[in-house]
Amino acid sequence: MDVLGGNESWSHYRQSVAAKPIACDTPLVLDGEGQGVIVTPDQPTFYALATDLQEHIAGLSGVRLPIEADRDWVTGTLAQWHAGRADNQKHLILLGDVTSNRVIARLYMDYASFEDNAFPGPAGHVVRSVIDPRGQ
Repeated sequence: MDVLGGNESWSHYRQSVAAKPIACDTPLVLDGEGQGVIVTPDQPTFYALATDLQEHIAGLSGVRLPIEADRDWVTGTLAQWHAGRADNQKHLILLGDVTSNRVIARLYMDYASFEDNAFPGPAGHVVRSVIDPRGQ
């Protein structure tokens, strides 16, 4: 009998929890197709920033990434991920922090993002890759 108390070997369990390959690239546009979504809080200042970012990316690539509200990605007071998102493989560009963007709040609760009302500070910004935060 093994240490797990069953009849199956440790290699059986190790295969079921094997790490997924790490994506070293975060393409926003690939072969002329958008691979990203700009996710913004429902506030005019952030929407204006999202529009500026969308135009800048389109100027570089010829592709306009969609802009979506944070409420389209998470729901409820505990910011639970919306089930059934068909585009859950898209790269998200998240604007705001834990106090303004529900998606960042969800990542913050999962210890995958640390942007709050103190960090990165006034006029600060962070570029961070979070790989597969939903464990899909």
